[in-house]
Amino acid sequence: MTLASYLENIAEDALTVETIQHNKVFAYGDDEDKPWKKWSIYDCLVFETSHEGRRFVLTAGEWFEIDRNFADQVGRVVRLIPTAKLPLPSVLVKQDGSLETEPDYNQRVVDEDGSIALLDRRAARCRGTTSGIEVCDLLSEDKDLIHVKHRKGGSSSLSHLFAQARMSAEALLRDADFRQDARRFLREIRPSLQRRIPVAKPDPKDYRVVFAILGADPDDPGEGLPFFSQLNLVRNYEALLALGYQVGVIGVPTEA
Repeated sequence: MTLASYLENIAEDALTVETIQHNKVFAYGDDEDKPWKKWSIYDCLVFETSHEGRRFVLTAGEWFEIDRNFADQVGRVVRLIPTAKLPLPSVLVKQDGSLETEPDYNQRVVDEDGSIALLDRRAARCRGTTSGIEVCDLLSEDKDLIHVKHRKGGSSSLSHLFAQARMSAEALLRDADFRQDARRFLREIRPSLQRRIPVAKPDPKDYRVVFAILGADPDDPGEGLPFFSQLNLVRNYEALLALGYQVGVIGVPTEA
């Protein structure tokens, strides 16, 4: 679901606050005729703006003002996060103007560099979860745990990425079953790859957790993110440092 697809069906002169509060998003289960949940378009928006030197965020239908000192503090930490130097290709823009999907991008990275292992959409067992957790999307020869997400996915999508990376990093240290599944996935790709994840607890200093944000500014990948995404990036960055990992962020530019 995208804002653009909604706007395509709304006349510009009809676009008012009242309209987006009245129009609804409906969620349907498989083979169900009636929606099991609905929200107003307004409640689905995440928007940031500045007004008279003050910063405001709209999320879940509520407006919040961000304390300037707090925002400055978060921004300072964001600028401290190292920019990862990885030879990742640019994101392709399709003829219709849409961006290459994350799965297609991840597959192309692996096709272009055979030393990188593709673990996208492969969830390893983890204590305390029912569906498992992805180890990462891409695992490099240098043990970069690369987590990939589109910038256009918005604040909630990016925040989910940062949190998932932290949970994966925690599981890698503490959960033998998680490591066993990760090794099995790597072995299925190529037996020699399983050495990148040891059977015993690894030394976190040997690994770098990398947030690869598709469509973000390569020079300042974190600074252009929505505030809530910056806040979640900072919290998970600090948590990963406390675990002993190296951490980096990379902005992957688009290419027509």
